[in-house]
Amino acid sequence: GLYQTNATGIRGQIGRSYSVSVTTEGGNIYQSRRERIVETPKIDSLYFQYEEKDVLLDQNITVKGKSANILIDFHDEITQENYYSWTWKNTYKFETFPENFIGVDGVVDPLPCSFFGCNCCICWHTSEEQNDLELAHDRLFNGRKVEKQLVATMPLKAGEFHFKHYINVSQKSISKEAFEFWSQIKEQESASTLFATPPAKIKGNIININNPGEDVWGYFSASDVKERAFYIYPYDIPGGLIDFNPINNDCRTVPNATSQQPSFWQ
Repeated sequence: GLYQTNATGIRGQIGRSYSVSVTTEGGNIYQSRRERIVETPKIDSLYFQYEEKDVLLDQNITVKGKSANILIDFHDEITQENYYSWTWKNTYKFETFPENFIGVDGVVDPLPCSFFGCNCCICWHTSEEQNDLELAHDRLFNGRKVEKQLVATMPLKAGEFHFKHYINVSQKSISKEAFEFWSQIKEQESASTLFATPPAKIKGNIININNPGEDVWGYFSASDVKERAFYIYPYDIPGGLIDFNPINNDCRTVPNATSQQPSFWQ
């Protein structure tokens, strides 16, 4: 499940260390090692670079298509060893056509919400937090400005970029141990050849206090987070996007969609 503190609950502070402890109904206590929060610099610039390449769609289907490499610039802090990771969310506006809904008898049967100033034709979809496992360590750029750091790659799907598209990137400070953990995860995910080394057990930082020898999967980390957002507009994409499969239904039936315009949408 997803667990988080409320607005008046625990808030991480830079320089302090944190851990998590979970007690199951069976009495087992799972506890993480402590993670110290290190400050991460702000994102100076956020932008994208267009590229035509093989992109992975749903159901693990790979096609030749257009993609956006999401890039950032920032200044690394010289006084400490820094490790970075990035996550992102996106929101896009889309239009559906409930007036063309096909009924059970196979003929067009417009939905009631499509009449009189349709209130189910325009929606906004916001993704869950995405993680492309892009990581960085400042051993090669300590104290210097970092430019064109790749944080995500997005397939440019026509239905999602018909209107402007909002992207919010979170830059997170992580520990050396977290960096090594996620680096191993990324290495295993990319090792898909026949002769690749068999995957090894990747140990996280959580143990069963009652049974330290038990294999426990996962990692607890604590991070400072800096965010920045921008829009990609249809005219930013060379050649445009013309492949579009219309949705002939109530736009609110799309998972994670709402007909209420988000407060940040400009």
